[in-house]
Amino acid sequence: MAFALAMSLPTCVHAQMRESETLIVLDLSNACADETSALLLTSEVRVRLPEAVVIRESAGFDGADWSVAWRTLEEDACGLALRGPDAGVQLALAANAPPEQIRQAASRVAWLVSVQASGEADADALDDPLALDASLLGTPQPQAEPEPQAEPEPGAEDEIVAEAMAEPDSELDSEPQAEQAPAFRVSLVPGISFPASADSEQISTFSLNLLGGRSLGLSGVEFGLLFNAESGFVEGVQFAVGANLVSGDVSGAQLSFGLNLAQASLNGVQLGSVNLAGGVVRGAQIGFFNVGKDVAGLQIALINVARTSAVPVGLVNFLYGEPVYLTTWFTQSGLLVAGIRHGGRYLRYIYALGASPFATNALMAAGVGVGAHLPLDPIYIDLDVLGFQLAGVGENFLEQATLNQVRVTIGWQIARHFAVFGGVALSALAPRGLAGAQELVPSYGQRLFENEADPQIWLWPELHLGLSF
Repeated sequence: MAFALAMSLPTCVHAQMRESETLIVLDLSNACADETSALLLTSEVRVRLPEAVVIRESAGFDGADWSVAWRTLEEDACGLALRGPDAGVQLALAANAPPEQIRQAASRVAWLVSVQASGEADADALDDPLALDASLLGTPQPQAEPEPQAEPEPGAEDEIVAEAMAEPDSELDSEPQAEQAPAFRVSLVPGISFPASADSEQISTFSLNLLGGRSLGLSGVEFGLLFNAESGFVEGVQFAVGANLVSGDVSGAQLSFGLNLAQASLNGVQLGSVNLAGGVVRGAQIGFFNVGKDVAGLQIALINVARTSAVPVGLVNFLYGEPVYLTTWFTQSGLLVAGIRHGGRYLRYIYALGASPFATNALMAAGVGVGAHLPLDPIYIDLDVLGFQLAGVGENFLEQATLNQVRVTIGWQIARHFAVFGGVALSALAPRGLAGAQELVPSYGQRLFENEADPQIWLWPELHLGLSF
């Protein structure tokens, strides 16, 4: 992911710092950083720099004053490549490094940017990337006239990288550090907690929020009466009567009677009345109203909203990124049906209207169904359950019957918007006195109850063929 950090560095922060706005782009979209590590590095850099930080997605480094890339450096080792207005430096940082190492690297990034912005780096050294590295890292530079230098020996640049990760100097030590998570933390409201801490720099292990609490992140368990709020990430479980609110990724579970919010991705479960996820959902959302972006899992609610969803189970499923198929089929018993089919990758819904055009007494049909969809491109297999309400035409309109079907269908997706399919169904008809309904039953159909006093229910297998557009 690429982030653009727009920061104001005013003179009140440093005596010699010039009034300016600095744009920094973080490129964390590679194998060196997963989503949790990338979010932690972004948060740690942000809290160490003055003024509010506005984060937006960026397609590249064009126009940026600084770029920071967590990527593969020399010898296939991961690290931070920091490039400033005039030169750059590399800092060792292993792939998905422990939080403490990420915080240490964030301190150095923030310090290097601050020193450069304040103009403390030697102006004559800015033309030489290695000289810039050394000057920013506190290595004294010779003041005499420069003499021709031999090519650096192998490993010299590695020594500079090692210096960058060495024990920080006194000025670097002055940078604020994110607090270590205490074993237990109790909050009344945000800002009033024991032990006392800055909410924006706290990563909690176990939190009890009597009314509500806020922290940078959670790596453990959190209980709250009204709300739990994290400005960064969650790795663990949140319980709240009111709401769980997370500005970043959630890996674990959010459980509440009210609202669960993960503004980025969800890897786990949301269980509450309203569940919202702004990114990819790998897991499940269960409630009355669910919203996700791309759901590679399960949604169960009265109303589900997503761009794509693998298994949406609900009364209303609004999937704005999934196609809607027009479909029509003809059954062996003489019923001609047309309708629409839509839903997720593995679960789809059918709404259909039909008629029996060849029956002596014409019939109309309206039906709904749900089915499992197994894509085996270009072949697919469907297992559907359908229910139709049959009615007569004209004077017989008030006479009705019920037709239910369980069917297995095999289809061939010839083109993106064209498929042919066919299969077999087990049909069950309850005529209930509707004239013409009995005509749907083939000669081999079997009556379920032989006693004339019992309701008539007929069973038979039949074939169907159809097209989908």
